[in-house]
Amino acid sequence: MYCCHATAKHLRFRSFVLILLLSLVAETAQAVDPLLTTPPPAPVRTPAEFEPMQAVIVFRGFRDAYDFQEYASEQVTLIMLSDQEEMPPIPPEYDVNLANCEFYQIDSDFLVPRDELPWFIFADHNEPAFVHNHLETSRYATPEYGLEQGYPVYRSGLEIDGGNFMTDGQGIAVSLETFLPNGKRQTPNKGLEQRALDYWGVHTHHLIRDVVREPDYYFHIDCLAKFLAPDTIMVARVPTSHECWNKTEETAAYFRRQVSCYGTPYRVVRVDTPGREPYTNSLIVNHRVYVPVCEGRPDANANAIASYEAAMPGYEVIGISKLFGGVDTWLPDWALHCDTMGIPDQQMLYIEHTPVLDRPATAEGLPIGAKIVAFSGEPFIAETPEVIWKVKDQDVWNRTGMTPRSELGAGQYSAMLPTQPVGTVIQYYLHAEDAS
Repeated sequence: MYCCHATAKHLRFRSFVLILLLSLVAETAQAVDPLLTTPPPAPVRTPAEFEPMQAVIVFRGFRDAYDFQEYASEQVTLIMLSDQEEMPPIPPEYDVNLANCEFYQIDSDFLVPRDELPWFIFADHNEPAFVHNHLETSRYATPEYGLEQGYPVYRSGLEIDGGNFMTDGQGIAVSLETFLPNGKRQTPNKGLEQRALDYWGVHTHHLIRDVVREPDYYFHIDCLAKFLAPDTIMVARVPTSHECWNKTEETAAYFRRQVSCYGTPYRVVRVDTPGREPYTNSLIVNHRVYVPVCEGRPDANANAIASYEAAMPGYEVIGISKLFGGVDTWLPDWALHCDTMGIPDQQMLYIEHTPVLDRPATAEGLPIGAKIVAFSGEPFIAETPEVIWKVKDQDVWNRTGMTPRSELGAGQYSAMLPTQPVGTVIQYYLHAEDAS
């Protein structure tokens, strides 16, 4: 394994933005490549899965997970793709909120959203755009009407499936080192590193050595590991007798040696997969985690859900099954994460903050700094942003306003918490609201 370095309110949903995204799977003849081949304006950022989401894309077909569709339609807009002229019926026993569903017909009878659709990025600080990561325009062409909506689509010049890419949203990403489906290697070099920085905003790309390419082995990183937070990575764990045991332990040990965007070693948590269950192939949508669970394995399923609950306090963890004709259709290398693609909240209230850990206060107090940006462009409401804090084991929460620090950069704010006696433990969180 090695690491590449190149020098990181819920909003109204805009359907026309998704037209652009979904149109990328339509097969249309293009005389001229409609995608932009120059990098997007910097800085570029690929959001993390645990950031606010406004929609989830699914492909309606033989692998429908109706219980997931029911849950997701409670939270966000559910975008359904199909080659049929009308949305395929949903069994009556599932209460999918159709008011939160949008249907698009595409010219393909089979689609893996995670791998084949372009990725959402923010360019030029917070402008929404998309990046296309396949070399064949003819396979994933873009109709002109999509581009006419005004959202640029960039061609990265790299070939990588979305399931083989995970990011912390702060410029650190992880993939299995074999990018191309045909097994060819894209050896790290300055050109590759520069494209990852230019098109994805990735300055550090951890490339995990692949296990042998055999049936049911790890094909993408989302079958082996998952970012749960900027400093937390979950890694699958198999029994010691399994052929993949060395691989999973080597991967966990590798991440323990790496430094997160917080400047601290990664917190590595494990989820047991005794039968190669695809528990890391889960989906995070706002404050829920949807975990694929397998038929006939109640103990393993319960342990997996408990692992997520322990690693992600405050999240609701929901097991999602998928049966077709009474047969479990989740596979070790193909489950819920593969079948979905999240669309980040384009007008999110973005907070970028490195936690203050084990840091002694100065004579003036304890400084707290953060980048806070309302992507909506609306002003913050009165008295925010602010730090809400208390002394551990006390019940009273205090509020300290944050002051703009334009000299430190756009969106920078700071606050000074009152000094405390030596050894005092402070608990705090940041709060901001805008007028959108």
